Amino acid sequence: MGTGALAPTVAASHCAVRPIKLVSVWGRRREKAVATAAAIRERVANSVEVVVCDQIEKTVASADIVSCSTSSPTPILAGKWLSPGTHVDLIGSFQPTKRESDDDVVLRSRIFVDTFHGALHEGGDVVEPISRGLIDRNRIEGQLEDLVSGRVQGRGSNDEITMFKSVGSAIEDLATARMLVAAAGGSVS
Repeated sequence: MGTGALAPTVAASHCAVRPIKLVSVWGRRREKAVATAAAIRERVANSVEVVVCDQIEKTVASADIVSCSTSSPTPILAGKWLSPGTHVDLIGSFQPTKRESDDDVVLRSRIFVDTFHGALHEGGDVVEPISRGLIDRNRIEGQLEDLVSGRVQGRGSNDEITMFKSVGSAIEDLATARMLVAAAGGSVS
């Protein structure tokens, strides 16, 4: 969901690490969704089908992964659309007053974040429900560091709905840059 600059890279990233066969693109404006689908096609294997969807509810209901990369001020993803086992990836709306997901997504999901500091200050998808008492801070089960190190278990069952809220962090960008430089045979001091 979303047709901004990050959407093609997010889709390609998921396809690089998962056996994805179908990517469905949705945007508020069809012409931008068509352009985003074309950009995704350029970045993924030929075996991955990329389509523009018109029926978002039906598409979300059949998805294994739902990625939202938007600047939407109000929820565009409804929890009632999610099927058991869906992973929700929220990387847009990085201000405390903006949300991509509704309360039902938050209530139905095991919640993880990129960093506690960023998500609890900038991530409207968790900040706003916490501020209203819908959930408390303890509903956020871990941050990316905890998942990668194994301190926190990710998905607990095939039917569990998981949600990852990212607002971005300079340390993540630095780690990625170091990894790319090292892969190219360089070194970073």
